[in-house]
Amino acid sequence: IRSRTWTSAGMMDIFQRTTTTPTSTSIAKQKKQSQMWNLLTDQFGVVPATFQITRAFLKDHIIEIARDNLEGQCTKGHSCKIKSIEALQRLLDVQREGQAGIMQQQ
Repeated sequence: IRSRTWTSAGMMDIFQRTTTTPTSTSIAKQKKQSQMWNLLTDQFGVVPATFQITRAFLKDHIIEIARDNLEGQCTKGHSCKIKSIEALQRLLDVQREGQAGIMQQQ
């Protein structure tokens, strides 16, 4: 099982968009996801709650993960995607600016 998150070099779907109006594509995607969850549960004993815990952990540590991933970009044996580097750097910049704003308010 592979997940494409901010830890992936391709950074596929790093920020998911939400929509209030279901489309035929989103309905088909939800149906496919439901089928996959059933397969994972039936064949491998994997339950959605396990992934929710993992997702929460990744979200809680997004800055550390981004920093580590940024340091590994463009090194020998790893891909070098400018788009990924820029997205990681923006994430770190936003976090840094947020911390500076908090410190100024104190």
